[in-house]
Amino acid sequence: MMRRRERPNPLLKHVEEYRKSSKRLFKLEREDLKRLAHMQAETFVTHPDMQIKFKEIIGT
Repeated sequence: MMRRRERPNPLLKHVEEYRKSSKRLFKLEREDLKRLAHMQAETFVTHPDMQIKFKEIIGT
């Protein structure tokens, strides 16, 4: 069975880098957080499995 390649999650990458940081110098500015949250939401909505579920809910 082939697995489809999933796009990396930039928000999780930043969180992982932050957790690994011993000095916790890594900070995200407000605009960075907004941009990453928007990218995360867009990835969620455009995921093929979610599109199928949305169609089922809407009934189209």
